[in-house]
Amino acid sequence: MRSHEVLVAAHKHALLHFAMNQDIAQQPKIFVRGDGIYLWDDQGSRYLDTFASLLTTICGHYQPEIHTTVQRQIEQL
Repeated sequence: MRSHEVLVAAHKHALLHFAMNQDIAQQPKIFVRGDGIYLWDDQGSRYLDTFASLLTTICGHYQPEIHTTVQRQIEQL
């Protein structure tokens, strides 16, 4: 498989960090859930998140330990 074909196939399952705004505008994604390195859109499709910010790159999406710690801190303040 040629590299272009690989990218086209990967585009169906990965949110690529080099996605162009016009591509995103043509097929917008509405993400409704994250877990670890994956995101799910409102259609139920799962994506490998390669577009993550610094925090999610290090920690992943929805880590129970982080959620619990933040929740405790919010309750204290």
